[in-house]
Amino acid sequence: MPSFGAHIEVVAADLGGFTGDPPKRTQDEPRGDGWGCDSHLDALWRSSLDARITFQPSCFPDYRLDPSRYPYGGPYRPTRVKPVPTIMDSMNRVGLSWKLYTAAPGNGYLWAICPTFAKCFYSGLGHRQVPHSQVLDDARNGSLPNFSVVLPTLRVSQHNRDSMRAGDNWIGQVVGAIERGPAWRSTAIFITYDDCGCFYDHVPPADGLGIRTPMVIVSPWARAGTVDSTQASIASMLAFTEHNFGLPPLNEHDAMAYDYRNSFDFSQAPVAPVPMTRTKLSPRAREVARHPPKPRGT
Repeated sequence: MPSFGAHIEVVAADLGGFTGDPPKRTQDEPRGDGWGCDSHLDALWRSSLDARITFQPSCFPDYRLDPSRYPYGGPYRPTRVKPVPTIMDSMNRVGLSWKLYTAAPGNGYLWAICPTFAKCFYSGLGHRQVPHSQVLDDARNGSLPNFSVVLPTLRVSQHNRDSMRAGDNWIGQVVGAIERGPAWRSTAIFITYDDCGCFYDHVPPADGLGIRTPMVIVSPWARAGTVDSTQASIASMLAFTEHNFGLPPLNEHDAMAYDYRNSFDFSQAPVAPVPMTRTKLSPRAREVARHPPKPRGT
């Protein structure tokens, strides 16, 4: 699965039929600078597990089919891909706030999420996609939304050949800003990855799930020093969010997902913030951080 796939699952618990290789341009139209609705890129897609695989624009979906309901458009050419509901839709319906803290084109924008969904990218919801560094200011001044997705730039993404220290420093900077901010007492932070790393896991994947990825939960209500061994998935973060705010599930994946309830104790005395450390980068690490390799498929 291309790297952007897990980012679709983070907000939709579904890939909407996209599968296989990273998107590529299959038409004569010029490619855009973006990734998704603004890219003119196509991705492998199928309507069901036994259906024929075709190339479809990497944009959910063609809302121009019903301009009276969806006047804001869709992908660069007609597509068979149907609408896919997201956690952002659920929060909008009940007046809860959300933001996607993302990188600019060419620097991790392929993980930005919003440009993959026509309803987000072409409508007024697009202003909820903000520069990744804004999370630091929002954390300090108490303006974090109810639900945030914080995505790295290429420089701090910790992909193979990237600087792990630079990525650790960025994670620590974000977590530290939240710990020191006014929202700390009501926040749960989930730190996870969309790729396995593939260096450490000795446990075979569970049926129906891929190779395990790390998950660290940071919160004043987390059970300190505890390993939660209950089987979870990417959809577990959605299940936690939905149960916390009283939202219905998006589909069967998040409806059945474990919500990390054993990771928290909301009756305990709040855990104090843990000071974050910052590691000085070696000359080689600084060079890698300044000039990270491009991910495959870009």
